[in-house]
Amino acid sequence: MKNGTISIDAAIAGSQKNKERDYWLERLSGPLEPVCFPRDRRVPPPKEGDGPRMHTVTFTFTGELFEKLMHVRKDSDNKLFMILVAGLVVLLEKYSGKTDIILGAPVLKQEVDARFINTVLALRNRIHHPVTFKDLLLRVRQTIIEAVEHQNYPVKTLVNQLDVPASDDSFPLFDTAILLKNIHDRKFLDPVTLTMIFSFSRTRVSSGGNWSTAPNCTKNPPPEESSTIFQACCSGPLPT
Repeated sequence: MKNGTISIDAAIAGSQKNKERDYWLERLSGPLEPVCFPRDRRVPPPKEGDGPRMHTVTFTFTGELFEKLMHVRKDSDNKLFMILVAGLVVLLEKYSGKTDIILGAPVLKQEVDARFINTVLALRNRIHHPVTFKDLLLRVRQTIIEAVEHQNYPVKTLVNQLDVPASDDSFPLFDTAILLKNIHDRKFLDPVTLTMIFSFSRTRVSSGGNWSTAPNCTKNPPPEESSTIFQACCSGPLPT
């Protein structure tokens, strides 16, 4: 049960890093509810032993939307990632109806292979309407900066400290993750079980990627809907 297993190194780190621990316990205090697209009750969950089958949808941002993203990005993939996180928060709010959204994200790629205490971050963002995308982006930016500053605290230790029941089906703190391949390595998400992963990438002429979802989470918006959301996000007030 990888979602509840804590390594010896993580346990030691969890007992020593008081500043980081206090940050995460405060940041993740209160009710924690996983966010996913509405589940299709007609689709049965996978049978035991079937393995983590995932449904994958591919999408591409080109033309005017790509140009807008690149303009706001200002030659920084870290900033592009912030934009994508904010856009995904809006997309999930639209389809789930929830305004308190926690996403998982891997730590940044490392230049050398090493053993890390923690490779997954929890990004908690709340939407309070009315709000513009610029305002949300500033909040997301601050959330990511703080998460990176406190990334050396093992996220699995928080499950026990927050007294959140562990599960084999999904990670208790979040079940949706996002990454940008230009700056992230997907393998850093391996320590946790997820039901939905948004994987983006950028080239000189386009941006896009795919999202993978659990088989009973099939009422996904069509790919063009995500483009519409990001297009609106780059323009002004958030869509409601």
